[in-house]
Amino acid sequence: MRSTYSIKTILSMITSIAFVVMDFLTSDTLITWGGVFFGCCFILLLVEPLIRSDQNHEIQEEFVEFDEKNIRRMIPNQLEETIDWHELHEIVIATNDQGPFFDDVHWLLMNKR
Repeated sequence: MRSTYSIKTILSMITSIAFVVMDFLTSDTLITWGGVFFGCCFILLLVEPLIRSDQNHEIQEEFVEFDEKNIRRMIPNQLEETIDWHELHEIVIATNDQGPFFDDVHWLLMNKR
């Protein structure tokens, strides 16, 4: 079974707890702003899969597959594009400087028209 939390999230949670414990052990008062901050970070990391899970159901993975006859691009329940190998005339790879926040590499498969 796959874990709900990534390794990065688990390490961030451990780090947040460590800072809260260190703050509690080293401060003269019961709790300081640092402890509150890292405690809030831990809580947000803990509930992050619940927040993220609603969004993941709407996102459907796009994929490309090919065989000896054609190349097919699919977005499930939305789009299907196919081009036969014998119709393929040119492949262009277009890039831009919009990444990593937007798509920055595009493959253009062109037929003979």
